[in-house]
Amino acid sequence: RSYQNMFLLGMKDEAIKSDYQVMTSLSIVHLFALSGMHITILYNILFKIFSLFLKKHHADYLSKGVMGFYVFSIPFNISLQRAYLMLIGKSLFHKRLNDLDLLSILIIAHVLYNPYVIYNISFVFSYFIYFMVILTKHIKGQSTIVYLSSLPIVLCMNASLNIFSFFLSSALEPFIIVFYTLFVFSLFLPLEYLLNLLIGLFVSMLDFTQALSSFIVLSKPTLFFIGLFYYCIFACIIQKERQRSIRKTVRLLVALMISFTIFSRYKIYTDVTMIDVGQGDCTLVRLPFDQGNYLIDTGGNVKYDLATNKIIPYLKSIGISRIDAVFISHYDYDHSGALDSLKSHFDVRKVIDKPFKKMQKGNVTIESLTTDHVFSDINDNSNIIYLTIDDVKYLFTGDLGVEGEEALMNKYGSLDVDILKVGHHGSKTSSSVEFITMLKPKVAMIGVGKKNRYGHPSQIVIKRMKNMGSTILRTDQDGSFTIRHMFKEYYILNEKS
Repeated sequence: RSYQNMFLLGMKDEAIKSDYQVMTSLSIVHLFALSGMHITILYNILFKIFSLFLKKHHADYLSKGVMGFYVFSIPFNISLQRAYLMLIGKSLFHKRLNDLDLLSILIIAHVLYNPYVIYNISFVFSYFIYFMVILTKHIKGQSTIVYLSSLPIVLCMNASLNIFSFFLSSALEPFIIVFYTLFVFSLFLPLEYLLNLLIGLFVSMLDFTQALSSFIVLSKPTLFFIGLFYYCIFACIIQKERQRSIRKTVRLLVALMISFTIFSRYKIYTDVTMIDVGQGDCTLVRLPFDQGNYLIDTGGNVKYDLATNKIIPYLKSIGISRIDAVFISHYDYDHSGALDSLKSHFDVRKVIDKPFKKMQKGNVTIESLTTDHVFSDINDNSNIIYLTIDDVKYLFTGDLGVEGEEALMNKYGSLDVDILKVGHHGSKTSSSVEFITMLKPKVAMIGVGKKNRYGHPSQIVIKRMKNMGSTILRTDQDGSFTIRHMFKEYYILNEKS
């Protein structure tokens, strides 16, 4: 029933969620999205059935009428409506308008009806890919060009490419046609046993291909890359139409992809990014030239999977394919709740949740500070991380409270700290006057959720930071923010300004 709903109504339920995620990761989910292929199959089925007892032109009208009722009765589906309206437009205006004219009229009508549809990825993908199909229908190697033209859109969605997706799509297309046809007939005939067998076979194919599959994590493409990429694609189409060699353009396209791969992975700067995970802490330390990627805490949200919905998409979007170590300050859910899912769905090399030996990599040094006390409050037992990038000092205190801060001061005396990850999300139970006066941080980072029920951060703590002249960065107001280190200087960047 779940597969029937997906194929015929475009609806996904919980029972099919895991299979659908695999299809998405393998970049074959478009085969299951109701679109032109399904409209063509459905029209042929209906036309052949109605032709058994009606004249052909009457069967044609009735088939399109039934399909119109079907298309506009199910939940709004852009690609399905586009395919159906193109089918109707071709039959009504085939003598006056060509395919590009019809597609242009549909785009204009859609945008006039709802201008915000241009931000809908289904709209962009459906109309653009069909536009490319029309442009290349007389060109040899059409499928390859259409596939290549989809890559920037796929990168904007997933920031990664499956190197087998093109071959997998070609191999599965005949199977999907049979699949869809049987699901249509399953509305009238008892095909449950046969469909269950096919679904079992299909799921086995998914598991096998996922096991073999290899992904290249790049990053979300820049506008410059997208513009140059499509210049190469359209140059190839024009040269093909003129029957000229496309070797130079192909070389440029290959060079562009190689450059983009290098640009995605090998940065010349060091970034410290506090990822906005709502009420919780999650900080990424990214070393230059892919020397290392570290997470300090993972955050956690009981309502949804923070790792697969926020952290992993963000890591991929900036070209990170692995985490060398995750440092856990303590096991409160808002600091570590996403850890298990992150380990299951991403390449995590090591988890460090205890005091550790000093680590040095390139221009970064990571130390563990200890208070030599065991407190009754788990927050005061937080692992304390002292991070040095060039000459800039960071202090990450987890949820360290006033007692823990006092013990830290008693052991280390005056600590040199430029940037402080404010303890316990800015709670008034942390960040004592003595502690803040001793540190005098230039920048204060606070991981906190909007309108959280704890009232974090406390206005008392904010006032203390302002009195010290600290620049205050907080995820509830600034979103994810980055402190970028380059040429012995650091710069602050955030999502909202």
